[in-house]
Amino acid sequence: MKDISLNKMHLKVAFEQFASNPGTLPKLKWWLTRAHSAERWFQFEYAFQLDECLAPSHRVICERKYVDIVVVPNTPSDKMLCELEPTAKLELKVNGNWYVIGKTYPDIKADMAKATDKHKDTQSAMLAMWIAARPKDCKMLYKWIADQIDDGTGRERMDDIEREMEKECGPGIQLLSKHSFSDDDDFDTLELRLYCYANQPLAEQAL
Repeated sequence: MKDISLNKMHLKVAFEQFASNPGTLPKLKWWLTRAHSAERWFQFEYAFQLDECLAPSHRVICERKYVDIVVVPNTPSDKMLCELEPTAKLELKVNGNWYVIGKTYPDIKADMAKATDKHKDTQSAMLAMWIAARPKDCKMLYKWIADQIDDGTGRERMDDIEREMEKECGPGIQLLSKHSFSDDDDFDTLELRLYCYANQPLAEQAL
């Protein structure tokens, strides 16, 4: 490989910087009032933190040729960033423990295949960011989360989701980091987790 730009520690630190940012919790709780589509928000916020981690040698951009997050060299060039040859390609999935049916696991498995097959000649990974939430019984604003967990649409425990991911998607998915928003007034549990499935060029780089 011409350029080794990325290792799992970069992915871990970027996640922790995103999760611990003072602005993340209020935005997350606002979103959880109904969990409308917000994968792009997670994508851009995470990519920004990854860009900070990789500076000044590399830059991070989003949505290059249908790849969620791309790393490119930050070298003098007469080309725009989006025209530079990527050194790493990342596919991101964002899920919540309140919904594990339908295409949840097949979509994760499809992005794993992209990392090992479509992007096999460069560093690549499937990143799965999971939100684990359980609202307090008295919090009607977030009751829909508890309802979906209780009716089987979701799962109470991330241990169960981890087992299901391995069963449905195959081995190799690693928990890189987790961040708990402890002592929140509205939730008994509120946590962000980052899982990673890396292809060989990325897996060879030490955490």
